Amino acid sequence: ADDSLKISIFNCYFPPSNSPVYTEQSYEDIFEQLEMSIKASQEDGFTCITAGDFNAKTGLLPDVMEDMNEFVEMPENEDMVELSIPNRTNVDSVINDFGVYLVNLCKATNMFIVNGRFSKPMYTCHTSNGHSAIDYIICDANLQDKIRHFHIDNLMHYSDHCALVCNIDFQHEIPQNKRLPSPGDVRFKWEKTKAPSFVERLKERAKDMQAL
Repeated sequence: ADDSLKISIFNCYFPPSNSPVYTEQSYEDIFEQLEMSIKASQEDGFTCITAGDFNAKTGLLPDVMEDMNEFVEMPENEDMVELSIPNRTNVDSVINDFGVYLVNLCKATNMFIVNGRFSKPMYTCHTSNGHSAIDYIICDANLQDKIRHFHIDNLMHYSDHCALVCNIDFQHEIPQNKRLPSPGDVRFKWEKTKAPSFVERLKERAKDMQAL
């Protein structure tokens, strides 16, 4: 096991291109900020994983460089790995601007899209307007031989998106004193004085559920 392994996980959500959030900041700037954050983590020795709803339709755009001499701005990392991974497939042939930015981000950071490489490609989002593949897991190149399993789960309740499941073998043993406690190890002590606030929180949650 590699005791020096450091993992940085970026959990992302990019609103659709017509969202008012982009009136103050363009989506180009947000993609650039994500790219800079990934590169900074890589330069600090972190292996990066990025996942989430990017609202990006990538079709079959190449997300890795076919020619490693192709000019792109690469992070200054001595451990850069040339990709030799399966070709990517995609059930969604549509391409949008977010998809172009996402595959360019992959090339610039030496990462690759996991979707469509280790299992049958599937849609990740199902709405009344149709189906699309806009949710992704993206990994550093040095994880290419450590991915053991990937699949897109069934549609979840209260969401029009499917969960993406990926098993990665890090071969890394977590020290006992740094492990998260199992559910059986966690106990909560009830305080009678907290009862009124607890009831109010339940009422608030009930209203939220009714609004769904």
